[in-house]
Amino acid sequence: MDAVFQQARKVSAGQHQNVDSPALKEGQRCVAILTPGRLIMLDACPEPNSVPEAEVLPMLSVLPSKSPLNISVISYTRVEALTTDMSKAIPFRGYLIAWAYSGHNVIVFEGHPSAFDSGVRDADMLLMDSGMVPFVQFDWVDAAQRVMRPEGKIFLHDRKTFTLSLYSKIEGQPTPNVEAKYVEFLLRILMRAPKRLVDVTAAEMVPDLLELATSPTDRDWISRSIDRDKIDAEKVIELLLQTAGWRWYNPFKTTGVLNFRMPMNNGTVGQWKFTLTLSKSSAGKRQLRIER
Repeated sequence: MDAVFQQARKVSAGQHQNVDSPALKEGQRCVAILTPGRLIMLDACPEPNSVPEAEVLPMLSVLPSKSPLNISVISYTRVEALTTDMSKAIPFRGYLIAWAYSGHNVIVFEGHPSAFDSGVRDADMLLMDSGMVPFVQFDWVDAAQRVMRPEGKIFLHDRKTFTLSLYSKIEGQPTPNVEAKYVEFLLRILMRAPKRLVDVTAAEMVPDLLELATSPTDRDWISRSIDRDKIDAEKVIELLLQTAGWRWYNPFKTTGVLNFRMPMNNGTVGQWKFTLTLSKSSAGKRQLRIER
């Protein structure tokens, strides 16, 4: 997969030797679009030195550097959509063409977990289409920051307002451990899963997120990212209780409401409510029921 994306970068930079592109002249740049089937489609830029600088400058204002950048873009890349109306499938297409024309290497793909790291690796900038956010893995921001260049920037394009915004982490947000990560994704999956409740029992395996998730993308990502054997159910229970306000001085408390604040994919903070019920399992183990 890395080789596929490396080839796409070369094509965007005007190296067409191994690509059937009779419409492109030598050195002519393009936006390289990878379909879900990994076909590389070319969206050609104007010929070199053919566009007045004044027309291009406004679209370069959001870029973090004037030096050549590796730009990765996540948007809708099904062949049928691209061949029907490419500007509707990729609403910010004009930006991408301007960036590629100005010397930056621009690739576009759909963001599937199987290709995510390869598509974003060593990128100086990632642009996420807001319409694709529901279809990418929950931790796409963290996943991107792990493989992007150290000073890489993440932007979100809002389809409704046609605006670009810089994504930034919430100040003071701690780096979560494996239990905190598990809790976050458990609650986020519960918000849209048909099942409304789960039980976490001490000294037992935590609930399997694969059994809760309905989205194929979520299931694919969970199978690659969550190792239940490494998650301590007792720590998960304690984390949920602490977050919901349980303290040592109210040992007889058995029910409560968890107002869980989480950073969303667009950099804002969402708040969701869950009912928690503390009891004992049939085997006498400490058990916590989480219900939305």
